[in-house]
Amino acid sequence: MFLALREMRHSKARYLLIMVIMLLVSFLVLFVTGLARGLAYANISAVENMPANYFVVQGDADQTFRRSQLTDTELQNVRAVVGDNNASSLAMQMSTVTANEADVKADITFFAVDMNGLLAPKVVEGDKITNETNGKVLVDRDLEQSGIKLGSIIRDQATGMEFTVAGFVEDSSYSHTPVVYINNQDWQAMKQGVNQGEETSSSVPFNVIA
Repeated sequence: MFLALREMRHSKARYLLIMVIMLLVSFLVLFVTGLARGLAYANISAVENMPANYFVVQGDADQTFRRSQLTDTELQNVRAVVGDNNASSLAMQMSTVTANEADVKADITFFAVDMNGLLAPKVVEGDKITNETNGKVLVDRDLEQSGIKLGSIIRDQATGMEFTVAGFVEDSSYSHTPVVYINNQDWQAMKQGVNQGEETSSSVPFNVIA
């Protein structure tokens, strides 16, 4: 111990340099850890903030939401076990939208949920939408940076369908894209290619049961 202290006093510059290097390495580890957590949160914040502890996906989907395809039969089976109010469907699709008031294109992810169920998002500004509302959506607040505001009309490039922004939600992103929430009625119309407001002939698959 005595020899070690003498060595440190004798070579102050060298040991000071070692301490600085150790501090820099510690700072780098903390920085990388924080960056990784931030990127992970931006990837699935919409899912992390859902009031659900478990998610049911298709058996061969490799636990990936977008690969999963479920039907009303699986939903009814889950509800028979956990109760009607404790299970809700979630459908998703990545797309690109444009806005009439903003000359931009934004990559987004559509989330179709039961607006009366446990996955219904919390609106922080604007109005809620119901399961009977036609052509209105709730969007993540990050889309404000693209010039989208309350009352803006966004157009889905894949289907040509237009939606009016009724409200904003916070911390809702998936795969690093803002989430746009629609009700199941508009989701059915989107997937079956019918006009908004028309009745669909049958239900279409969804991805997850929460």
